[in-house]
Amino acid sequence: MSTSGIVATALEFLESIDPDDSIWDDGGIEQFVEEVHALATQKRLARERFAIRRAIAALRAEVDNLPTGDVVKELIALESAGVASLNPGVFVSQIEALTGAVTAYRQQITRTTDGSPRTVTESAAMYQTMGSSLALISKCHAELVNAVPGSFEPEPSATSSQQLIHRRHSKSTPVSRELWTVAFFLASCGHRVDDGPADPPMEFGPVKWGNVFASFYQILGAGRDQEQFRKSLSNLRDYYDAFVDSGRKGWDPKTSPMPRLGRSVMAYWQNRSREELWEYVKQFVTR
Repeated sequence: MSTSGIVATALEFLESIDPDDSIWDDGGIEQFVEEVHALATQKRLARERFAIRRAIAALRAEVDNLPTGDVVKELIALESAGVASLNPGVFVSQIEALTGAVTAYRQQITRTTDGSPRTVTESAAMYQTMGSSLALISKCHAELVNAVPGSFEPEPSATSSQQLIHRRHSKSTPVSRELWTVAFFLASCGHRVDDGPADPPMEFGPVKWGNVFASFYQILGAGRDQEQFRKSLSNLRDYYDAFVDSGRKGWDPKTSPMPRLGRSVMAYWQNRSREELWEYVKQFVTR
């Protein structure tokens, strides 16, 4: 119903009251107007609170759809907070801005990890774009948290909005073709000095495996923290150990079959030269 229609109905109701009715003398009309105003205020607040809840629900759905399993940790607390004290004019737009940033990041990471072959320049540009998207998420999230009334207290364990965005839960981060290729190089080109597990490839010099893994983090981290990245790359290398002479047992292909993308990478590179493989891999290395 339109505003003009409501006003017309109310005026028609007042016009229908007989002038001799005592309601005109004992303040009944004034009380009626006050109660209508109070009801209108209540309905408007309910509508505004619904807008906040709807915006939060949309953000929650987008966050849950992230293939990385990242989560805005404080969103849980925001969902349970009383929305009566929140200003819809501020919060709805801020929540929608954060939702848009998360959506853009989800689309970018999906494209980055879709398994399509690409040049190193293209890969570096995609990861740089992902990094910019994460920075925008961090900025939007910080603005939202800072605008919450003092009655809403962030979790004391949080040290930065960036950490809040990149908290892991049940899902694992998708792995790119580039990272699988790096893992294949590390598994197949390790330096064997005895019957034990291979040392890092000689291209890296006399360093430990931890230093080798870390050298790929800046370009191929894809939002993981450094420890998560190290474990991920180590696990990928373990998939290939069963197929190369690495001196490591690795994953048993019967009980832990290699994902399709890993098999595709191995099929592409296994008959190419070490020099060609290193020429590709070394462009992801940062010292």
